[in-house]
Amino acid sequence: MNVLRLAKENFIGFSKYLKDTFLRHILWYFTLAALFFKCIILIGFNMNRTHLIFSFRTSLSTTFPNTIFFLSFIILFLSFAFLLSGKLRLMYLIVINLVFSFLFLVDLWYYRGFGTMPVLQIIKQTANLNNMSQGILSVMHLIDAVLLLDFPLILVYWIMNRNLCRGFVRNGLLFALTFIIPLGVITYIPLKTDLLEKNWVDPNFINTSYSPIGYHIYSIYSFWKDSKPVQLSKTESDYIRKWFKDKFENLPDNKYKGMFKGKNLIHIDIESMENFVIGRTVNGQEITPNLNRLLKNSLYFASTYEQVNQGNSSDADFMVNTSVYPLRQNSVFYAYPDNTYPGSTPRLLEKLGYNTLALHPDEGTFWNWMPNLTAIGFQQRIGAEAWDMDDTFFLGISDSSFFRQAEPYIARLKQPFYAFMPTQSSHSPFDIPEKYRYMKLDESMANMTLGLYFQSMYYADKCIGEMISYLERDGLLDNTVVVFCGDHSGITRYHPGEAAKVQPAQDWWLVGDKRQIPFIIYQKNISGEKFDINAAQVDILPTIAYIMGVDQKDYEYTAMGRNLLNTKKNFAVLVDGKYVGDASSEEQKEHDIQGLEIADTIVKSNYFKLHE
Repeated sequence: MNVLRLAKENFIGFSKYLKDTFLRHILWYFTLAALFFKCIILIGFNMNRTHLIFSFRTSLSTTFPNTIFFLSFIILFLSFAFLLSGKLRLMYLIVINLVFSFLFLVDLWYYRGFGTMPVLQIIKQTANLNNMSQGILSVMHLIDAVLLLDFPLILVYWIMNRNLCRGFVRNGLLFALTFIIPLGVITYIPLKTDLLEKNWVDPNFINTSYSPIGYHIYSIYSFWKDSKPVQLSKTESDYIRKWFKDKFENLPDNKYKGMFKGKNLIHIDIESMENFVIGRTVNGQEITPNLNRLLKNSLYFASTYEQVNQGNSSDADFMVNTSVYPLRQNSVFYAYPDNTYPGSTPRLLEKLGYNTLALHPDEGTFWNWMPNLTAIGFQQRIGAEAWDMDDTFFLGISDSSFFRQAEPYIARLKQPFYAFMPTQSSHSPFDIPEKYRYMKLDESMANMTLGLYFQSMYYADKCIGEMISYLERDGLLDNTVVVFCGDHSGITRYHPGEAAKVQPAQDWWLVGDKRQIPFIIYQKNISGEKFDINAAQVDILPTIAYIMGVDQKDYEYTAMGRNLLNTKKNFAVLVDGKYVGDASSEEQKEHDIQGLEIADTIVKSNYFKLHE
């Protein structure tokens, strides 16, 4: 009987010990579970096309095989709580939960805007926050609060258990166990996968395979790795040159060669304009009446894909002037502002006696455009500091005021000239002032995102018509080529799924993820032609160079795109590696996609500087 009594007392004592231990560490377990489920929720948001609904089941099934990695990264950070006692442990667990919860919110908002996870280098982009409050608010939604729902529970638990902190004592053994074991699991990742040795890994792959926390640790490593200058061996340099050589088509020249030689060139990148609005009407109103009219005297490439990445509009500025793919991770304009590009549009035309000018609606620090366009080769650069802010909304000066004030600078240029002009008024969230909403839309559409997008595109087009009128008035239009491009997609990029909310829906605005932009080359005295070839932004420079009479030898080893007016190829490589169109062989397709990695190496090593 004594033995049974003793066993019973020991069992009760052990049970009480386990219960006390569990209660003592319940907040630790709760934080672990909360952060794990927040990782799953974040991935669930990202896996949904609209990023507004999270599919918990789909996300969990996708990430379940990697649960050990998810838990290991979280436990590693939580292990330090065992080195603290009393209120310090409580504060540490709450703070670490808050920090990661806020980081997950930033991840989600960034993903909605750019379709990928943020990189550490965005801390350099604080200048971009100027006048961006509307844009930031547009990616925030009430449902995001699901990532913060655990904090009220923690507060209630704390109120009900005010003496909780007294049970928090330092425990070196638990710290060692919860630090060393997860660290071993995490160390296994690069040893097994060679992850850290690869030049580039898809951020979304790391996010779903090793957790959002693991992604950010990898991002820190990538930041450190990219901070070191890339030194190319002769073999690597030769490989890049061979890639360019293998791209040659060696076709005989045709009627488009030099067709605009000696004429002025103006390139206007239109903020967020997608190709699907061109030629379309709503309630009997043309969305882009001026561009529709100009198509009668234009070379129009109707299947041109955007290729911008984390640099967004700055990537567009970069590509159309260099024909080099943007970095797959990070922004070229922030990470490598002083690189050399001898085959850039301004440098190619300067060789032909052109005066070059970049006119920008933003301050020079916005996306760091001033030093980059200087390095790319523009002789003159004029930004927001020169403009009279007599009409502003959202990001700054309106397109109408920008064109009106920029045109005199262009008129004073010695001919021939090249002027580059990006616009900004039609940026997401497309909430332009009422006085500029010229289209008459039904109530079912007027205040919907799609309706606001149509209003923004109509306004942008109206300003383009004003610019053409200025050039006509000053006698420049007859001797000038005007190129119009969308810098990147708009509603498709920033508000996927919003177009489908307008009913009855029309097929032409349900554009899905095609992300096509207009590419139009206008010259008053030619007859219009439409080309349905698959194209992309890197193809813009070689195409323009061809019609402007630039010798192909000056850009054949620097332009990664192809001349759309003299090619037998029909493809576009998107920045996520997707191949659109037709390839003559698997080898050709692999070569084309390899250009993304080649571009990373070119930019990071300042390859063209080494081979001038």
